[in-house]
Amino acid sequence: MTVEVITDFNNTVLKENWGKLLKKNRYDNVHLTYEWLKTWWDFYGEGKDLFILLVKKDSEVVGIAPLMISSLKIFPGIELRRVEFIGTGLSDYHDLIIAEEKREVLKVIFDHLKSYDKWQLIRLRHLSECSGNLSYLRQTVNSHNWRVVDRVAVRCPCIPLDTPWDVYFKKSISRNLRRDVKKRINKLKKIGEIRYKRVTDKDEILKYLDSIFSIHQKRWEVKKERCFFPLWVERNKNFLRKITEIFGLKGWLALLLLFSNNRIIAYMYCFSYNDKMYAWNTAFDFDYFQFSPGKVLHKYAIEDLMRSDYKEFDLMRGDEAYKLGWTKLMRDNYEIIIYKRSPLSLLTAFYYLRLKPFLEKNRIVNRILGISFIEKLMRR
Repeated sequence: MTVEVITDFNNTVLKENWGKLLKKNRYDNVHLTYEWLKTWWDFYGEGKDLFILLVKKDSEVVGIAPLMISSLKIFPGIELRRVEFIGTGLSDYHDLIIAEEKREVLKVIFDHLKSYDKWQLIRLRHLSECSGNLSYLRQTVNSHNWRVVDRVAVRCPCIPLDTPWDVYFKKSISRNLRRDVKKRINKLKKIGEIRYKRVTDKDEILKYLDSIFSIHQKRWEVKKERCFFPLWVERNKNFLRKITEIFGLKGWLALLLLFSNNRIIAYMYCFSYNDKMYAWNTAFDFDYFQFSPGKVLHKYAIEDLMRSDYKEFDLMRGDEAYKLGWTKLMRDNYEIIIYKRSPLSLLTAFYYLRLKPFLEKNRIVNRILGISFIEKLMRR
């Protein structure tokens, strides 16, 4: 097997083989598609080096490692080079795209990374426990003379859709949540008509985006917490418009909406891919806080999807309280951090494993340094 480093997303061999190989991959999900990662790169790749590893056996492409290299300063005068997945920050699930001979392909990939000496840290985030590569990946990285941190990064709730809605609502949802949802729906009905809608037409979704941006911004202004994907930033708006254009043409989108008197009061921007619905971005109109519109939307959305042909509703990364009332099924996303035994690599590991988590969680430090500093830190 051989490895070729691809530094241009428009590489013909890459484009022709990505989708074919992904369909053979055990964990084929929307955030591994060429379309998602290429669009992410177009909007957020500035200042980074594309480092896609294309593995061939004879002339056949048998593996793709969708990687990039970032250079950043962690201390004055100290710069590090970090290998990570393309899409880090916005993608909920990452992986290496390998159909067969996983052990052999992974060995070739990491032998190449070992011979490429211009990095201090490899940080592979959000590897799902569903990945067919994970056990082989662990064996491979531990066979090298590296230091390895292997830990759970985040939990991801999901809802199997193979149960009739009435049975699920009665047996899987707590009595308190059932009563609360019914109460909120009745309160909404008293002020007018409520309506749920699942939108899949690209042009219709595009028309709703400005309303979504407004709801999102208002919600986070009230919440006064860090938002990982602020939809009041023009670049992020344009990214979502572009994704809507591309995914909409492929039938990979669904916008779930809750209306009160023809006004959108809650939304879920979802990906519809391989018989699964992925709830990627959601918010509600804070003017309707007393009605818990997000909770009501979840009720209507889950009921709708259970009556459809979808097999699973993936609430994606993060075990926030608003998700946990609807399901007990959780999957873990793992993070594997690899660093060498050199002084700079050890310093880099200290930054990521000790200093950065401390700065993120310490409220006093947050107040002193300010939210803009912490936001920049979180994006690293």
